[in-house]
This record gives sequence, structure tokens and C-alpha cells, in this order.
Amino acid sequence: MVDFNAHITGERSRRPSNSRGKLVQQLLSNLNLIAVNLKSVCKGPVQVHECSTAVPTIDYICVPNTLFQSISNAEVLDIHPENVTHHLPVTVTLDIMSFPEQLTNYAPPLRIAWKKCTSDNIEMFQNELNRKLDSLDIDGPLSHTSDSITMLRNLQTAW
Repeated sequence: MVDFNAHITGERSRRPSNSRGKLVQQLLSNLNLIAVNLKSVCKGPVQVHECSTAVPTIDYICVPNTLFQSISNAEVLDIHPENVTHHLPVTVTLDIMSFPEQLTNYAPPLRIAWKKCTSDNIEMFQNELNRKLDSLDIDGPLSHTSDSITMLRNLQTAW
């Protein structure tokens, strides 16, 4: 679920995309995602946000293109008693049983039985973990992330 503050043209919305919407459409295309609430499979109002000047569609539920066929329900809820915002709730239900081949290949993550581990097992695990951590090149990405956070913190809003 994403609040892009952008209007995107789609099957259920004929209004042209605004400048942010065009950027969002390009992002969705690059990431092979679709905005479900703009597809005809979605029921309910097209607009999900109410304001005094316009009624834009700005909230989108995005799923990978490969999951589109597994959508069993998609809806913008017109009235919701617990809603205290100007945004309408948007829901999507995925039928995971429509992908049985992926379910048969699923292996739950292994859980380590720490109580059964000896001190030698734990030391071997720590050494292997440290070896893998040391082999990662994380200084560059961490520095970039830190700079990005600092830059965002210093930005002022334009309105």
C-alpha cells in the first residue's frame, strides 16, 4: 500500500496522470508492478482520498504483475466506521492456492535449536557468521544511506 500523492490514469480512472503520476507510472513499469485499485477487478469508488479542491486517487495497492491472476478480491471501501482520515481503506485479497507449484516448493525457514547446541557449535556458528559479515562490502551502501537520511532530514516542505 502506497500513498504516492499522485494521480495515475488506469482502467477505472480516465483522468490524465499528473506530473507525479507519470513518474509513478514509470516506477511501476520499471519494477513490473501494477496498481490494483486502478484495474477493473477492483470494486468501490475510484477515488480513495477526499479533499476540498478535488477528489484524487492517490493511494494505491501495488502488486507484482505475476500476482495479478491470484487476486480474488480488490475493493475501495466507501464507508468504514473506524476510518478517521480523509483516505478510504483499500483492500486486496490474494488467493495463494492459485500458485500450487510455489507452495509445494516452499520450505519453512530452519529454526536453530539453541538449547541443543554445544559451546563448540555456537562458536562455529559465530565464526562462520563473522566470516560472512567480513566478506560483505557494506561501507559504501551504509555511507550512501546515511547521507540520504541526513539530506532528507534537512529538506524543507514547499507548501
